[in-house]
Amino acid sequence: MTIAHTAKVLLGKALRPVFAGEDKLTILHRKLEPARDMLVHSESFALGAEIPRRHAAPGEGDNISPELHWSTPPANTRELVLVCEDPEAPALHPYIHWVVRRIPPGLTRLREGLVAAVDDATGFIQAINSAHKAGWYGPLPPPGHGPHNYYFQLFALDREVDLPAAPSQRDLIAAMTGHVLAHGHHVGTYERR
Repeated sequence: MTIAHTAKVLLGKALRPVFAGEDKLTILHRKLEPARDMLVHSESFALGAEIPRRHAAPGEGDNISPELHWSTPPANTRELVLVCEDPEAPALHPYIHWVVRRIPPGLTRLREGLVAAVDDATGFIQAINSAHKAGWYGPLPPPGHGPHNYYFQLFALDREVDLPAAPSQRDLIAAMTGHVLAHGHHVGTYERR
């Protein structure tokens, strides 16, 4: 272990009491109460299991987006929005790792390794995340900070929503309030030692 890595681990351990908190997840916001739940799964990792390193951020892993699939949304769904957040990030709000919007309601799967910011075949758009990159930005918690949970939250909406290129959690909640027909989530963990 190098001196620099040891210093990072010590800083991560010092920051353990600092985190946004699961109560601040987008899916738990009181304005986004759905009529029903959807099931969300992944072939890349089981519910509550460790996210494989290939999905971790550049420098830690290969930054490959995971596969996700879900149950059929309600019949009057016009758009699906996927949001991945880390509520254990040492910040005031959960760290946004991924936002995919304009997912057609007939689509029930995102394949592993999405790269295009805009998919011409389906029309979905990968927004800019908290790392200021379009698309997926994998786990990269501070070393020594402990395990982080990554919540992949899917929202079925009764209309298409307008969002900025780099939506904040506030933007997401404002756009989706009053329009969530159903939602669901899948959780994976990641830790750097």
